[in-house]
Amino acid sequence: MMTREELLSLFNRTSAIAESHDTAAIVNGLLEETMTCYQASHGMVFLQGPHDRLQLRVTKGDYADQKDFNDLISTAKRMAHRAEQLKTPIHCPTNEAIMDNFHLPLIHTFQHFSSLLVYPLLFRKSVIGVTLLMGHNPELEEDCIQIINQRLVTELSKSLALEAQTLHNGRLLSLINTIGRIGSTLAEEEILELIITNGRRLTNAEGCSLFLIEEETNDIVLKISSNIDHEIDRKPLDIRVPFGQGVIGNVVESGKPAIVQDTKQDTRHYKKSDNRIGFATRSLLAVPMRSHTINLQGLVDDVGSHIIGGLEAVNKVGGDFTEEDQQVLQILANQTATILEIARAYRDINEIFVDVT
Repeated sequence: MMTREELLSLFNRTSAIAESHDTAAIVNGLLEETMTCYQASHGMVFLQGPHDRLQLRVTKGDYADQKDFNDLISTAKRMAHRAEQLKTPIHCPTNEAIMDNFHLPLIHTFQHFSSLLVYPLLFRKSVIGVTLLMGHNPELEEDCIQIINQRLVTELSKSLALEAQTLHNGRLLSLINTIGRIGSTLAEEEILELIITNGRRLTNAEGCSLFLIEEETNDIVLKISSNIDHEIDRKPLDIRVPFGQGVIGNVVESGKPAIVQDTKQDTRHYKKSDNRIGFATRSLLAVPMRSHTINLQGLVDDVGSHIIGGLEAVNKVGGDFTEEDQQVLQILANQTATILEIARAYRDINEIFVDVT
């Protein structure tokens, strides 16, 4: 049982942490205080990420063996998900209790500890994260941990919302600047390069490819691609996807975007493309490129529109493609499709004048 002085000291420390309004500072402070309370030597905090998936945000303790650490992270995630589902703390005062509660073999790392606490971080009855503590403490001072959570979880929720909004606003500003830059040129090759370079960057993907419909055959042809090393393939292999086939073919035909988190589980994935370029596609996001109709005077028809191809981001880095990724890539695709069509219209006009002269 904590004394009045200890409770007051804890409240003052957590209040100081809460006043930072910074997610990293709050998470670190929360973990340090709960580790002290539980007398833990090692700890982790997982927070909710995209698609309600828990992501490791901070870890404390000495993890000398990298393989053991990787095994621990994998096992800890399963434990965190269990606590998330139950919405109640799971306290295992012994190694045997750890195995019994989680039905897991005792990996080497856990042999250094004799007790484990997995504690969900609840905000308005929803789990926003999970704290995992490891040490040698068979007793659970839950009052102490509840005080820490009650003081910090609300501020953590606010800082996470602010962090997400800041990232969202920054992304939209970057998108606006990108579209403005692309719209400042009528050079077709430069437009294509800017589209795929920024499509990859804005979605945080390993690669990005742009496909256009070939009028003569109605095939969907790969025109240009980029990868995570910023390499641009301006003359890709003659990769053609029959209209309506593959994810990109289906997207171009239907006019509807598609997110595939695991291509192995999606029969639409056109494996011939991977085989041709020697690239392993694990996940992808594909959107149609819809352009307003452009006449030979380079004027935009506000009424008519048509799909000229598709834009595809491949292999999301550090997670899964999200609905926001889809929205950002769709805006980029639609805005730049019209710019690309205008550039082509001016190119056609120039060719006509060259022929006449």
